[in-house]
Amino acid sequence: MIGRTLAFRVSSLRVLRRRPLPSASHSPPGAVINAHDLPRIVLDTNAALALFAYADPSCKALADVLRERRLQAVANAATRAEWLRVLGRDTLAFSAGIRQQAMNAFDAQVLDVEGGAATHGQAPLPRCCDPDDQVFLELARDAGCAVLFTRDRELLKLSRRCSRVAGLDVRLPEDFLQWRLARPIR
Repeated sequence: MIGRTLAFRVSSLRVLRRRPLPSASHSPPGAVINAHDLPRIVLDTNAALALFAYADPSCKALADVLRERRLQAVANAATRAEWLRVLGRDTLAFSAGIRQQAMNAFDAQVLDVEGGAATHGQAPLPRCCDPDDQVFLELARDAGCAVLFTRDRELLKLSRRCSRVAGLDVRLPEDFLQWRLARPIR
């Protein structure tokens, strides 16, 4: 009886199908994927630390997609300066090797859109208490990003308002798979 019930429940589960993200493995042979054609995201400093300095296992799905070039993280001069300032803090106690490794990973996986960002309108954004965090929201809007990944509580509090007024999701990097399922990338 238990076997039949279990078999029925398993067989009645609905399978969610995801469309694959664009990548070299899904392209015709010889096709070159241009970083400017990939769906864009923004990583704030806390998310970048989780991915590039701590290699947090809870962010592995997002890290893999970035490494495989199936999404394109973007930054500008202001957001990169904030990243480097925080990475250099003595309170984080990173060794010089870890700092350099994190900087190299960031530079390899994050596209600089300074001056080249395609502005998708000036949708009003909620004001963040911290001006250092506001630059991440502005970059996401100006670069046409679908999501800003952050671990910052103040930015996460603005999630609903950002979605409502600017069409921008603000999520934890750990929530990448849920975001991906809820909002398929074209």
